[in-house]
Amino acid sequence: MICWNTLRKNIPGRDDRLVSIIMCVHGAIEVTKACLKSLYRHEAGEEFELIIVDNSSDGQTRQLLQEYAARYATITLIRNEENLGFARGCNIGFAASRGARVVFLNNDTELSPEWLRSLLHPLKMPGIIGVQPKLVFPDGTIQAVGTVFSDYSPMGYHIYAGKPGDFEPTQSPMRFKAITAACMGLMARDFASVDGYDPAFINGQEDVDLCLRLGGGEKVFAYAPDSVIIHHEGSTPGRRDNIEHNRRVFHGRWADSVRCDDAQHYANAGISATSYEPDNPDWVEAGYAVWRPRQVRAENEQPPLFNRLAAGTTIAIKIACRERMFLDICGDYHFAVSLAAAFLRKGVRARVDLLQDWYAARTPGDINLVIRGKVRYEPNPLDTNLLWIISHPEKTPAREALVYDHVFVASNIWTLNDENQEVPFERLLQATDICRFYPENEMNAVSEQHLFVANSRGIERSVVKHALSQDMEIQIYGGLWEGLAPSEWVRADKIANIDLPAYYVSADVVLNDHWEWMRIGGFVSNRVFDVLACGGNLVTDRVEGMPREIARFCTFFDNEFPLDDALRLAKETNTSEKRQAAASYVRQHHSFDQRAGVILKSLAKERHTTMDDSQNAAPKTPPNALVSL
Repeated sequence: MICWNTLRKNIPGRDDRLVSIIMCVHGAIEVTKACLKSLYRHEAGEEFELIIVDNSSDGQTRQLLQEYAARYATITLIRNEENLGFARGCNIGFAASRGARVVFLNNDTELSPEWLRSLLHPLKMPGIIGVQPKLVFPDGTIQAVGTVFSDYSPMGYHIYAGKPGDFEPTQSPMRFKAITAACMGLMARDFASVDGYDPAFINGQEDVDLCLRLGGGEKVFAYAPDSVIIHHEGSTPGRRDNIEHNRRVFHGRWADSVRCDDAQHYANAGISATSYEPDNPDWVEAGYAVWRPRQVRAENEQPPLFNRLAAGTTIAIKIACRERMFLDICGDYHFAVSLAAAFLRKGVRARVDLLQDWYAARTPGDINLVIRGKVRYEPNPLDTNLLWIISHPEKTPAREALVYDHVFVASNIWTLNDENQEVPFERLLQATDICRFYPENEMNAVSEQHLFVANSRGIERSVVKHALSQDMEIQIYGGLWEGLAPSEWVRADKIANIDLPAYYVSADVVLNDHWEWMRIGGFVSNRVFDVLACGGNLVTDRVEGMPREIARFCTFFDNEFPLDDALRLAKETNTSEKRQAAASYVRQHHSFDQRAGVILKSLAKERHTTMDDSQNAAPKTPPNALVSL
């Protein structure tokens, strides 16, 4: 028996830094193995413990759990001699947990880089009780982003289920009355306050019931679109055996108090929803049927990318970051995490390989996508190898690029060639994560007048040089500024990447400059896209080759037009309407989702070209194992 009074009494003693992940397992060895593998392969972004509650699994699954518990000190394994169900199992796991934050996670999920930090970030917002990620099926279509209620029944349904993972209305945060326990983040104090999940439910409806008890039917549950998780729904044996029982219990408890909210969600998103149909006509009269609209369509909805890589293919995004302790300040890491999530939303698995994992992490069928940094990667000719040069063009000779199947360059003017040969490449600029950088950011941030987020790397920066010469103050967030900027200008040594949008939105002006070799080469900083996507007021140096459609939303400074004049002009001319237009344009044309689509289409083209050439000549290297997209 669980003593909830004791658990509530002990809440203040829980570890504020620790996240307790609670997972119930009943068989389903293959998906459980995939879940655990993904959990310990990707950077979660938060310190966590894993409480596994084994609800009387079969022998093979039990052995798997024991092996993982022996391998990782972060795992606590609890075995029940009988299957106590999801609700009781989760409550038992919670009683054994130590974190101030808890996440209930199904064992039929696969996790992505930074999934946990992104998931839990909304819990910092006022008025938020719980949060869920974007749950997608293995083919990239949406399984759940939040639960809504129709006017036909008190039974909720997953809004936008079956739509493409990058469906525009799901790219920004939303609030709901209820979310799914397939992956649900809560504060431990809140879960304990209502005695956890109600065991009256047997593997169904207990999550919606919990949300209504916690939130009273208010929209206090957040959806975190930048946390993307694959969900193999329904993989646990016996999961659907008690549907009618669970609906009967839920209906008896909530039929008179649940109010319709799906129509408002659709209206807010500019969505047309028509032709509601019940999932089971036999349950209509009793009120147990779930009514969903048959058609849900946005005005400018694009068709999904139907063709996929071979099943199980993973895009291994390789970055030259050496140490995990420095990931927060590694721009390439955050770039790769956002790109990986975009691939997931298109139905293609992706992971991020740090420098130390470049070669050890190789698995058959991987497609290597190298984000060129300071260190050169040596491609295996048996693999499919892609190169994306987003920085350090001076370190990438043409002969290096020749060993890749396809090359992308993040500049509109820089050319990759040598004295003897022009190297074919495709221009592909940097981008923004529109699931994170959006105009209506609700996080509280310090509202700075002249915000500059940058590390000096011990080198003089153009923005600081101009500010010093004009005797004006700026507010710096970054490291290694000793001797290069007045100490009173430096507010902190960093801003966590996940907090950047709130700072960009709240600042009067956001400042930006480029490293000299980036500026000359036409490599537009990702900060340009991020700030504009937030609706921020951007002042930056001039970069040759910046798209005119982007340049019209920026205010520029240089030696002929000083920084103080640029700041004055930005505050006078960059109206709210102009910044909203900038955000709309950048989000539509310069997202990681758009870039991922370009890369996938290039892969398909490369495959067809390789197949055509192979009919006329013997291959010089072993053929790449690509399947048509």
